This record gives sequence, C-alpha cells and structure tokens, in this order.
Amino acid sequence: MPRALGLSILILCACLVAGCGGSALDAKARKVVGDPHATVVSTETVDPLGGGRVTVVVMKPGGSQGLGCVNDLMGGPTRCPHWSDAYVRLGATTHADMGDVGISKYQVAAIARARAASPRFQMFPSVNQLTVRCRVPNPNNGAVGYELPGICATIALPFGKPVRCIAFTMGWRPSSGAKMHTAAWIVRFDRHGHIQSTRKAADPPQPWDGHQPNTCSEITSAQRSS
Repeated sequence: MPRALGLSILILCACLVAGCGGSALDAKARKVVGDPHATVVSTETVDPLGGGRVTVVVMKPGGSQGLGCVNDLMGGPTRCPHWSDAYVRLGATTHADMGDVGISKYQVAAIARARAASPRFQMFPSVNQLTVRCRVPNPNNGAVGYELPGICATIALPFGKPVRCIAFTMGWRPSSGAKMHTAAWIVRFDRHGHIQSTRKAADPPQPWDGHQPNTCSEITSAQRSS
C-alpha cells in the first residue's frame, strides 16, 4: 500500500510539472505567448480556412505586460498594453504551435456577450480576425433544419475600448459553382457595453476577401449601398 501511494504521488507531481489533460494544452499556450502566469479565458476547436482543425485558446496576461504584441521595426520589444489579450492557435490533435494573435480584453468580453445573445451566433468564432468553415442554417429562408456549408467570421470594432459593434459575417453558395451569397448579423452596443440592437445586413464587407472594416459605419454603409 505505501508503495502504491508513493507511485500515485510521483504521477501527480509529474502531472503538475508537465501538465495532464487540459492543463497540458494550457501550458503549451502559455509557452507560445511567453507568459507562464497567463490565464486561459476560453478554449474551442474550429476548422479555419487554409488549414486543418485548430484549438483556439484565449489568454489574458498574468502580469503587467500584455500579450500578442509584435516587435517594432528597430528590433526592440514594444511595450504591450495590459489590456491586450491574445488567442493561441494550436493543432487540434498535435498541439503544434500555429502562432498567436493579439485581441483586446474588450473585444473578448464583447464577443462573448454578443454570442450569448442568440443560439444562432454560436457557429461564429469566439475571437476576432479568424475565418472558419461552418454550416449555415436555413439560408435564404430554406426549410427548417436545412444547412449549407459556408464560411463564418467575427469582426469586433474597434480594437480598444469601447467596442461599439460585433459583426457576425457569413457566406455560402446555394449550389455548386453558384455565386457566393453573403450576410451578417450586426450587434451594436451602447456606451455602457449593453446590447443596444441586433439586425441583419445584406452584402457586408467580407474579411476573407481582404475587406477588413475599421469602423461600424463601414459595415452599415455597405448595407445601404447593397
């Protein structure tokens, strides 16, 4: 019995050092962002364009230095604001490092709030600047339960505080070889961060085509001109 107990303690210690289960994934994400004390905010597995499935781990800094900032042109480290979180992309099966991207903590909170507002928004990524493959339900008022393969992306504007809108954009083809149809749900916030309105927009700017809007008005202007 004492020998078995000693072996259990050794295994537990090994898990604490190397990481077991989900903690191993967290440890790898912390290594990518270079912050051993970073905290995991959320984890999800998605199917991005241009590659295999990845696990997206949203991290917030554990100290006074933010995450996800790049070096300046002179080669020195740029001071990263504490409100800069990051999301790490790891291979879904191998946990291979596929890089990290900066995202403000305000965007993280606003996207989570917007996604929670309706079940239809759960198919969109929980982070900004990521386009994934998805299933678009009931496009163009199709039959209930009808879905088509499509593309989904989330745009949070602006980067800092306060976030004024979240655009859940999607694209799909009604049939093979057909022109891609696009639409978006625009969730707007008031100055206190509460959801003010939600409406559907036709033909919004699509990030996968290189059209990255910088303000909410660019999305609504595109809607008016469509």
